Parts: sequence; structure tokens; C-alpha cells
Amino acid sequence: MDAVLIAGVSFLFSWIARRSIFGGKVTLIVLGCAMLLAVVFALLSVRQASRALISSKSWRKLFNVEPPPSLVYQHSDTIKAVPAYADFSATLRRQSLNSEIEAATVNLWLVLHTHAYRYRFLRRATNELQVAILAFAGAATLAVTLGLIA
Repeated sequence: MDAVLIAGVSFLFSWIARRSIFGGKVTLIVLGCAMLLAVVFALLSVRQASRALISSKSWRKLFNVEPPPSLVYQHSDTIKAVPAYADFSATLRRQSLNSEIEAATVNLWLVLHTHAYRYRFLRRATNELQVAILAFAGAATLAVTLGLIA
């Protein structure tokens, strides 16, 4: 959606450049500001959405906690503890029911917190995209209306 919005701003800019718009420079400045606002908020939306996908920190640092390692269910813990397949297989077979439940509990806790963390970024991305759409819609409406009058 962000790419379509930016393409729309580019199209609107080229459409305006070929027309005589009612209101002259003042109108062009207002349209330029609205289009710039649309592009800036579209880019901010992309940034927030990408932050929801990838974190620059490990989850232990991100959530500032030290739950026990979650073998099998948490890939980073598993690979760190048992990098070779033979070790992984042997460790998996030796686990007790209680250690399985603890590992699953740690992973469930992690998934819940990660979801909440990422959801905040997606919400911000959506809000910023809405501002970009409104700015573009306003600029397009103004440009078409004033372009038809001139």
C-alpha cells in the first residue's frame, strides 16, 4: 500500500506540473506540502512495519528477562546448547515431562510478549499509513478541483 501511495504522489506531481492550477504559487506550495507529508508518513509506515518483523536485539535483552533456556521450542537456545544433531537428538530423548512443560511455557511466554511488542509497531505503521492516505487524498482532491477550475 505504501508503494502504491508513493506512486500516486509521483503521478499527481507529474499531473500538476503539466497544468495551470488556480491559486498559483500558494496552491502549489500547499499541494507540495501535502504530497511531502504523504510521502514522509508512507515511509514512516514502512519503517514501523519493518520494525515489527525484525528486532535488532535478542528477545532476552528486548524484554529484559532471564527465563530458563527453552530447549527444542526456542531455536536460539537449542542451537546454542546442542549445535550438533547427535547432541540434539540425545538431549531431546533425555528430557523429562517437567522439563518439556517448562520449555513450552518459556516459549509460550516469549510468543505472547513478542506478539504484543510487534503489534505496537504494526499499529503505529497503520496509523501513519492512514495519515499518508489522508494527505494524498486531500492533495489529489485539491489538485483535481483547482486544475479543472483554471
